[in-house]
Amino acid sequence: MKRAAIVPLAAAFYGALALGSMLWCWIAGRESVFWIGAPPTFTSVLQWSGVGLVFALIVILASDLAAERFERIKEMGDAFADVLGEITWSKSLALGLLSAFGEEMFFRGALLPTFGLFGSSLIFALVHWPMDRRMIAWPFFAGAVGLAFGWAFQTSGHIAGPIVAHFFINFVNLRMVGRED
Repeated sequence: MKRAAIVPLAAAFYGALALGSMLWCWIAGRESVFWIGAPPTFTSVLQWSGVGLVFALIVILASDLAAERFERIKEMGDAFADVLGEITWSKSLALGLLSAFGEEMFFRGALLPTFGLFGSSLIFALVHWPMDRRMIAWPFFAGAVGLAFGWAFQTSGHIAGPIVAHFFINFVNLRMVGRED
């Protein structure tokens, strides 16, 4: 498969994940995959989007510092670059949006109310298990971030903050490891 097909493939995968999330919630009798309880207020969505952005910036800066200090973390970035190849700005944007919406709808919106914070975070970590041993730290990072995203979802009652954080973390990391064509 050509790497150029990554965005349509991601759109199909994350679209299916989003539809599966909505189906899961419908079967479970929950009103929405985007919130628990009452629909969120506009102010709450804005506030938690800001929290998500701040969290993303902290994670991105910490990741960058860790890559400078620890060879294993740098190797993980190199492994991602090898797997992903050339990732343009537009591909980074598309992949960041698709993964943020698809994964947050599924792991926080659908799975968290069923499996709880730790269960859904463990599943999130396990599905990020790498094929390349240089990326062995990835599921541990994903599990820790999944706990933070889940906490934000439970505390706010909606997935705005986790979506914003997830998008910015993925977008910036894709820009950092992807080689522009």
